Amino acid sequence: MNRFWFYPAESSYEEDDGVVTLKSCRVKLLTEHQFLSANGQLADDGRPDRIAQQFAKEFTAHYDEIAAARPIYKELEGLFRFVALARLMKDRQAAASAGSRLAFLTDGYRIRSTAVAPRVPGLTNCREFNRNREVAGGYVEMQGFYVSCGGVSMDVHPKRVKTVKTAKAAKGRKTSSSPARKAKSKIIAARKSPKALYWDFPQSD
Repeated sequence: MNRFWFYPAESSYEEDDGVVTLKSCRVKLLTEHQFLSANGQLADDGRPDRIAQQFAKEFTAHYDEIAAARPIYKELEGLFRFVALARLMKDRQAAASAGSRLAFLTDGYRIRSTAVAPRVPGLTNCREFNRNREVAGGYVEMQGFYVSCGGVSMDVHPKRVKTVKTAKAAKGRKTSSSPARKAKSKIIAARKSPKALYWDFPQSD
């Protein structure tokens, strides 16, 4: 059968003036052919089925269009972004750098604990097809089953890309206030209270 799973595509961020901006966090669909081994276990053979590979390629290319029709895929992309931001915050030690005391959220504020399995079974789908083809003196009947399963892997590792300011600075050219610095000032100014843990900020295109 064919195994499909969603996986991080290109993921990048910019860092400028103490501001980290997630530039891209795309999702792609991968596939691999599986077979049932002699001991009854599923195993990967490392080679994708030609039709399944084309489907995965087309799905990835038209992901935005599919997500517009099926919002669950837009939600999935949003979850990938959350994972990317969380990884950046951890790797960059964002809380310590910003002087934030998050101990209240991580230790002081008690919430109900819910056990979540680190892995869950993928979804499996089986479709049957029947075809008849006329031949001399009769016809040939073909019957088959297409079985597929899938899941999600969110091992996102954003890569840093150079900003325009960084590139110009490397050439010794002076630059004006960067978009990151301007955005930072607007975001901080939108904070209603110094004690606010979160606040809304309208992002203009």
